[in-house]
Amino acid sequence: PRIYFEDTGEGTNDKLMAIANYNENFVVQSLVDDGESYDVENILVCNRDGNVSVGSGDFSVIATKKIYLDG
Repeated sequence: PRIYFEDTGEGTNDKLMAIANYNENFVVQSLVDDGESYDVENILVCNRDGNVSVGSGDFSVIATKKIYLDG
């Protein structure tokens, strides 16, 4: 399942974002305006084990940098 978010004020192929549950992963994606292809497929991926990937969706790579959240 996927939920789409559309920002009608943006330019061509910059309007559509989605969150999805795909292969047991929670995924944030950007798509071209017709929703038929990805602009960026894996902006953020969180898997069922609590692993987080930013930009790749590849959990086999050992993180060399930590993500710090403030607030």
